[in-house]
Amino acid sequence: MRTRADEIKFFAGQPSDLRPDKGSERSMGTVFKLFHFDIATENNFGDTLLFPAVKHMFEAYGAGEAFDIYDSRPLRENVGPALVKYINRTADAVVVGGGGLFLSDTNPNRESGWQWRISLDMLEQLEVPLIVFAVGYNRFYGQPDFEPPFSEHVARTIEKSVFFGLRNHGSIEKVAEYVPDELKSRITYQPCPTTLSKSVLPIDVEQPDAKRIGLQLSTSRRYAGHGVGPDMVIERAGQLLPRLEGAGWDVVFTPFTNPDQRLSARLGEQFKSREMVQVYGDDVLTRGLRDLADVPFLLGCRGHAQMIPFGLGALPFSFDVHPKLGYFLSDIGRPEWRHDPKDPAFAESILATIEDGWENREANRTHIADKQADFLDITLDNLDVIYSELGGDPSTLESRFAPYDAQAWNMARSRFLLEVQRENSIHRQQTFAENARKTEAELKTALRNCRTAADDRQILEATVLREQVSAGTMQREKTRIEEKTKQLEQENRALREQLQQQGSSTASTRLRRVRRNVGRTVDNVMKRGQSDS
Repeated sequence: MRTRADEIKFFAGQPSDLRPDKGSERSMGTVFKLFHFDIATENNFGDTLLFPAVKHMFEAYGAGEAFDIYDSRPLRENVGPALVKYINRTADAVVVGGGGLFLSDTNPNRESGWQWRISLDMLEQLEVPLIVFAVGYNRFYGQPDFEPPFSEHVARTIEKSVFFGLRNHGSIEKVAEYVPDELKSRITYQPCPTTLSKSVLPIDVEQPDAKRIGLQLSTSRRYAGHGVGPDMVIERAGQLLPRLEGAGWDVVFTPFTNPDQRLSARLGEQFKSREMVQVYGDDVLTRGLRDLADVPFLLGCRGHAQMIPFGLGALPFSFDVHPKLGYFLSDIGRPEWRHDPKDPAFAESILATIEDGWENREANRTHIADKQADFLDITLDNLDVIYSELGGDPSTLESRFAPYDAQAWNMARSRFLLEVQRENSIHRQQTFAENARKTEAELKTALRNCRTAADDRQILEATVLREQVSAGTMQREKTRIEEKTKQLEQENRALREQLQQQGSSTASTRLRRVRRNVGRTVDNVMKRGQSDS
């Protein structure tokens, strides 16, 4: 029976019993209930589009008759026993991803060593299979390697997965280095769903056939591992921008985040009439995509500044500040569209590449459309595998894939906004709890300091008292010594006087004795003289 408490928990995003049955039947197929570990954010255009796109791929497969993502939680939050029990009770499988989750310092933790914060113990307690979907290996150039238990955790995640799909072949090669040989073959290629936007989303805007290019600029302390300082990207962009304009390009800024916008504004101060196309925010899934679809070329620093424009049919060029940029461009057969900003001739070389892209734009656009079709085929084949592994039969589905129409996409946007509100609410609660803990700790510290101060005061008072007592004792001892010294001096004077008196008496006696001896001698001499005469 549904209770009011269940309804409150349901709409608050908390575990409750108000969930559909696992593996429910609809028409011809089995609908599997999927729990999604995601990131609900409106502050990063790439992540904002990514996770609704992942949900869309699952729910559009089989025209909604195969999968139902009924609930989700932030993947960066710690997974505890209550959530694991809830998932085991209500889900047929767990979806993790997509995104560059194999990164150690965005959500540092010792539970997994990567962004999905679930310990090995909680991972073992999950009784439903995992679906790792379009995840990327995201280490920067020169970044320290992953620490334990990363290798063990990734290996166990693969073992518990019915599907383990990474978003580029570079990630497949890198992750394979951390797992035993028998697991390497289970790592599969699954392109990021953002590369399929034009194929699967209700976007009616056609890109203009014009020399119009967007600049997405980022900087990061982590670029330093590649020798790229905090000002190098903006310095190179400043050198490139007038060259682009001189070649007839209409240049606009396309920041994906608030820091991107601040960096663009900083460069824009040198070029006062620079247009800013802000694609991030709470209307990314509608206005953001439409605005970006109006930019047929883009030069950026972020992975999704490649993948999303590519998914809209644009030509993506890149600053080489992260290995993943090369991984993606290699996958689409255009590795030459990436240039190293450390190259002093960066502006000239990237301009030549962009110009070549323009001159051969028709061939390039055909090439991109073919790659998009390949990516869609790969994705649908992977969804067939996932559905089969969970126990479904793809042949029973009346439709293999039915993309969202405008109404369904607006509903997806509404669900996304609710998830953002929920995640923000959770974040505020956690922040409040953390601040409360800090305040409590500060109060305890203050109390200890008060006690310490009181103890110090007592010690000081005791020390002063001892010093006062010691001072009185020393004064008395000094007086006694002075009196004793005077007494000794008096005794010494008396003794010297006595010795002097004794010395005078002795000298008189000796003088009388000498005189007598002298007298005797004189008498004897005189007697000897008389006898000689």
